[in-house]
Amino acid sequence: MLGAASVYVFGAAAGKLPAQLYDVLARTTGDEPRARLAATLARCWAYAGQPDRAVRFAEEAVARAEEAVARAEAAGDPALLADCLDAALAAHWGPDQLEVRRALAHRLDEVAAHVLDPEARLQTHLWGLQVACETLDVPAMNRQMRCLELLGEELPRALFFAASRRLMFDLLHGRTDTSARLLDVAATAAERASLADAWMVLKAMRAYSAAQAGDREVGAALAAECEALALAEGMTTVAAEAAFLWVQAGRPDRAGALAQTFRGTVLDELPRDVNWLLTLQCVLEAALAAQDREVIERAAALLAPYENRAVINAGAVMFHGVTDDTLARAADLVGDRERSGLLRERALATYTRIGATWWRDRLATWSPRPMVPEDSGWHLHPLSGGRWLVGSPGAATPIATLRGFDYLRELVAHPGRETTALDLVGAGTGVLVEGDVGELADHRALAAYRHRLGELDQELEEADEWADLGRIEAARTERDALLEELVRVTLPRVRRQPRARTSRRPQGDPHGPGTHRDGRPGHGRAPPRLAADRPLVHLRPFGPRTTLDPRSVRAAPGPLIRSAPATARRRRRRGRPARRGCRTPRCVRPRGPRSDGRDARWTTGGRPSGRCCLAWRCAANAGSPPRSRCPPRSWPRPGPGSRGVAAGLGPTRAAVADRRTASRRARRPRCPSHREGRR
Repeated sequence: MLGAASVYVFGAAAGKLPAQLYDVLARTTGDEPRARLAATLARCWAYAGQPDRAVRFAEEAVARAEEAVARAEAAGDPALLADCLDAALAAHWGPDQLEVRRALAHRLDEVAAHVLDPEARLQTHLWGLQVACETLDVPAMNRQMRCLELLGEELPRALFFAASRRLMFDLLHGRTDTSARLLDVAATAAERASLADAWMVLKAMRAYSAAQAGDREVGAALAAECEALALAEGMTTVAAEAAFLWVQAGRPDRAGALAQTFRGTVLDELPRDVNWLLTLQCVLEAALAAQDREVIERAAALLAPYENRAVINAGAVMFHGVTDDTLARAADLVGDRERSGLLRERALATYTRIGATWWRDRLATWSPRPMVPEDSGWHLHPLSGGRWLVGSPGAATPIATLRGFDYLRELVAHPGRETTALDLVGAGTGVLVEGDVGELADHRALAAYRHRLGELDQELEEADEWADLGRIEAARTERDALLEELVRVTLPRVRRQPRARTSRRPQGDPHGPGTHRDGRPGHGRAPPRLAADRPLVHLRPFGPRTTLDPRSVRAAPGPLIRSAPATARRRRRRGRPARRGCRTPRCVRPRGPRSDGRDARWTTGGRPSGRCCLAWRCAANAGSPPRSRCPPRSWPRPGPGSRGVAAGLGPTRAAVADRRTASRRARRPRCPSHREGRR
């Protein structure tokens, strides 16, 4: 637990470890254990970088760190005292505590001189380099760098810090030719030392090397990754650094979009920790590039009390210039020429003294531009995280991606040019139109899929019996992949099934097969739908016509007899009598179970028995027009208490009784449609 703080990603959430440490600390009485626990607790909150979310615990961490130093002095252990001084330095890492850090770093250097532990000496040299860079003490910077390189010969972790800080030193002096070699050394050392947040340092090294080398393509790619990380993890400082990287990549629009997220009271509420100066410096750089007056004025007002200060990343990972640089440009843009000139001259002198050639040349060649009106131009470009920046420069807003933004951007980028639909979809890169390649999987491939799925099911059962979690996970992964592939290759196959078409239209049916006279789909589509719903229903073709006879069903998985038609039920609920005469679903009046059984007999040809004859054209060939002029609107649906032809039972007694009286009912007066159909 004491080493848990070393596996944190710097700037990420602290989690529940500080609470666990505090619980152990409250129940510990020994001087040495309390000192180490207090130091670890203070270091956790310092590395988390979020004291605003738990102010009480952060203050407790600082107090415990100071108490740990006092307890270490009483114990007389130099290594313990060095560890507690390191925690005290981490707890006093704010912009207003530079003098405290300088005194603590000097004291830590004196204590670590008599310590053999390389980890304690590494922390001592890192704090010495941090304080030397903040105070711009060039001799101390050179001395601490050499100590880190010597320590790197015996400790892989020290070698990583030495290579990364040497790159910072070279970029400070304008050297970019050593970046590739130092990156390789740092990556190898980080892999050997198993550092938790080494990947972040390596990406920062690549990004700032590309920025100073003028490689805008690589810089833009790394800036996008940095922005995505900031949005995913909620790292405010990383978002500010991403804005600065967008400026160096030649994308002031993307930098301005990130700078707008710092409007309002965001800058005022930033915690004054190790990243406070860095965040303000990077945000002001982005606002100056985007000419965002609101952010410029607020960030410059917060930075004004810290003139002539160097801005260093946490742990001296990278040098970000001096505050006089950005304050001079901000004063010039808001119209304060006199103050801008004084700050600019002092910043140039500082850069010359420490050998920061790249920063000096950038400020020397900078020329002020007049502030553009906020309503000139529009933003329409994608951001990371599935968002787009839309609006004028002064009021652009990141919104969620909507369909058509890509097309609109392509059209706006080339006004007056005719663009085809394919070019619009391909965004100018061209689209390859391919023909149909046929089936994605034949019967042999599908059989192989089914065989492999069966093997996987057996393997899952065996692995489950043996409680082999590894085999279970592997089998499930392969099974899911096979099922996903089956869905991919079979769905297009179903969609591409050819539909049956007739080359001629029979006389007497001008609307085509399966349609009403008003164009609505008719009963011609009912057999396929019914067959799909009830596969056991027999559809028997007789020449040009098809007969649906539910009495031929003997093993259906449920009753096929349907309840009274919906139209009749609606008429009965409204208080009106249902129509008598025609026994179609539209006009039949339910009279109990016997009527349900009687209405279950559907035949074609001959005399109608209990219903209008249902005749439809076979889907495979053309046929004669229907004999009935009152086809049912829809098929009856199953209902409770249905009698008649039940599943596997054949005709019931009610159906047999109704069949005996069918001839008498057939001689009764019929509706006009029946008489016309009988002719």
